[in-house]
Amino acid sequence: MYEIARRLDLNTVQVTETLVYYSMLRRKPLGKYHVQICTNVSCMLQGGYGLLEHAKRRLEIGHKEVTQDGVFSLEEVECLGACTGAPCMQVNYDYFENLTTEAFDRIIEYLDLGRNPEPVQVISGALHPRHPAETPLISKLWGIRDSHKIDVYVQHEGYAGLKKAVTEMTPDAIIEEVKTSNLRGRGGAGFPTGMKWSFVPKDSPKPKYVICNADESEPGTCKDRPLMEMDPHQLIEGIIIAGRAINAHQGFIYIRGEYRYVLNIVERAIEEAYSRGYLGQNILGSGFDFDLLIHTGAGAATHASSRRFRPSSDCMGVRRSSTTLRRSAQCPRSSAKAAKPTPIAARARTAGRGWSAFRAISASRASTKFPSAST
Repeated sequence: MYEIARRLDLNTVQVTETLVYYSMLRRKPLGKYHVQICTNVSCMLQGGYGLLEHAKRRLEIGHKEVTQDGVFSLEEVECLGACTGAPCMQVNYDYFENLTTEAFDRIIEYLDLGRNPEPVQVISGALHPRHPAETPLISKLWGIRDSHKIDVYVQHEGYAGLKKAVTEMTPDAIIEEVKTSNLRGRGGAGFPTGMKWSFVPKDSPKPKYVICNADESEPGTCKDRPLMEMDPHQLIEGIIIAGRAINAHQGFIYIRGEYRYVLNIVERAIEEAYSRGYLGQNILGSGFDFDLLIHTGAGAATHASSRRFRPSSDCMGVRRSSTTLRRSAQCPRSSAKAAKPTPIAARARTAGRGWSAFRAISASRASTKFPSAST
């Protein structure tokens, strides 16, 4: 901890605050197999507490304890993003859903023998027989073989909207089209997307960013995981179009740390998009440039709205998916010297300074007293 503080020019209290805030950062060794059992609303209602008590008896350890041989550790956790497969658990980064005590015991027996049980391949409930009255929209490619790959996406009119947006439409025209569609955010407010995009100042010389919050920590609302798992190019295309609409040239996808296998899928999809000319410089010969980075979380919430954004990705690693670059952007407060950056790396560093600005804005707004609704 002292070494971390020295390298980042922080005091030990600041480092300790970070370690306490992010649940995936540890100060003590875990077992070879770290068992995390969810007891939040969906899992609780499906027997999560009973499963946790069974795990304590089976492993003979309690919450945040490690077996004497160091093979297993156990932790009670909040939502893991598998609400349709409750009760669920993670072992390291592998998901196991719709668990019973018998299934739990079989998994532990396999692991104890050094064998890896097969985790769930697709989030439970994401694939189902289509009802005759059902009109699939976001999920129209779900269930199609290799739907996460760019060739399959393009075969089903993928990136056609992007091509039209960057070669035939102006930013204002894109915003008006989105307003007409009545597309809304999937948060609690259901705010009109086109209206939100129109709020971005058009003439400001300051850089603009498109930030996709794929952390989804709210129990019962987990929908980003199957979207990224089975149709990541839909997400990427939407982010680029949003960038075109607000004249942004840098995007970020913030993915919760528990979604390790999803992160790998999205990384490969971004690499595919770069290789086909849908990301990078001069997209489809339009003269529009757009780069996309991935932020990974470490087990904490993200607070976002149209007016402020305080990411739990502050000073976390920035991952750029590309065969030519795989690096971590420096924390804005880091005093370490870096090698001369490539143009994209330089852009990532600019994004790091952007996070400092976001934090400063959030702090100033939080300290501002606004009149009540009655005044």
